Amino acid sequence: MFRNRLLSLALCLAAALSAAAQPAEDGLRSRYPELSAEDLADPAAIAALEDRVNAWFDAESETQRAPHLKALEGTDLRLLEAIVRHGRRYSAPEGPIVGNITLPPRYDPAKPIPILIGFNNLTTGWERDAVLGGFGTMNPWGVEAWVDPRATDEIVRDLWKLSRRVNIDFDRLYATGVSVGGHGTWVAACTRSDAWAAMLPISGSPGRVMVAMGEAYMRNVRHLPVRTVVGAEDTDIAAMANKGFALGKEQKLPIFLDTHDGRGHESFDDLAGDLLTWALKHRRPLYPAELEYYGGADLGHRHYWVEAVKDSVRGRDLIIDTVTGTVKRRIPVFALQIAAGVKDNVVSVRTKQVSSLRVSLSPSMVDFTRDVTVKVNGRVAWKGKPAGSARTLLESSLRRMDRSRTFLWEMEFEVK
Repeated sequence: MFRNRLLSLALCLAAALSAAAQPAEDGLRSRYPELSAEDLADPAAIAALEDRVNAWFDAESETQRAPHLKALEGTDLRLLEAIVRHGRRYSAPEGPIVGNITLPPRYDPAKPIPILIGFNNLTTGWERDAVLGGFGTMNPWGVEAWVDPRATDEIVRDLWKLSRRVNIDFDRLYATGVSVGGHGTWVAACTRSDAWAAMLPISGSPGRVMVAMGEAYMRNVRHLPVRTVVGAEDTDIAAMANKGFALGKEQKLPIFLDTHDGRGHESFDDLAGDLLTWALKHRRPLYPAELEYYGGADLGHRHYWVEAVKDSVRGRDLIIDTVTGTVKRRIPVFALQIAAGVKDNVVSVRTKQVSSLRVSLSPSMVDFTRDVTVKVNGRVAWKGKPAGSARTLLESSLRRMDRSRTFLWEMEFEVK
């Protein structure tokens, strides 16, 4: 009888331990869908790696990061890449607002949320429908001019800091704005297109891009859906929006235009819910196989997985009017150009006005177990098997302020 009691007690204890471990295991499996049960067999080891990776990202200097990097070198890169992407652990916030992000009512810290950014702030209707639709909303601080091509950089820096406290889905960042905010949404789309999932400019047009910067920059939205809404009675804006739509159609760009008869220059709050539902159908593409990019000076140098490290672009000053004064930005007279593609383990890049180029690669783009050929302006610049490293994985994510789009191999090439 005593033996039977011991056996029953042991079985109860095992069942209790199993029940306690199951939620933790289920939590890991849901957070790391790309990893197997075998990869996640030791939750304590995974937690230790998460702590080490997060400590590396949170360190304030290279000296402080060095011991964490040394400890992480030699880690299975497949496992380390997953932890870079998903390794933050979040607790419930103290209130509905964290920094300048308003959280949806049923925010679950274990689930990354999409963010809607309001250029020139969100109207009450857009804020309400976004929050009810599960978005976090952000009215950025410290942006001097919504039509400034560097506005996206300020926003990404804010989101990067806030991502320590809020589970942000960086593959589902959306922007909208009304009037000057609509113009700013267009500028952000055309100059920093690889940061966004979809854009919703309202009563705004690509006029500042097409007139002040040139039509070429609209081609940067090749992988970014832009849906603009205007009133037919908003004559000047509607005319410019139609011109932008025609150019987009000619270039086969994902640009959509909704023109509403009998309506003017307004925020279209009544359409916010349907427009946000449309936006959520889109996620940011991580590694497009074909790229076409126009940039330089203050209009940027990086596009998805290529970056102009040095260029010969000459610029001119563009004075941007703001509520508090003016902002001066340097705009290229003639943009640098990068056309790039990946097919069958061959990376081909063609450039204009670029003297040094960085190419970043992920196993999602090429097969690292086979030779990869990199061609720059028609000549073979490198051939071999990419040797991924923990240093490249971590440092490229930090430089880009992005833990979602990861790269294991990078190389700079002099352009001839």
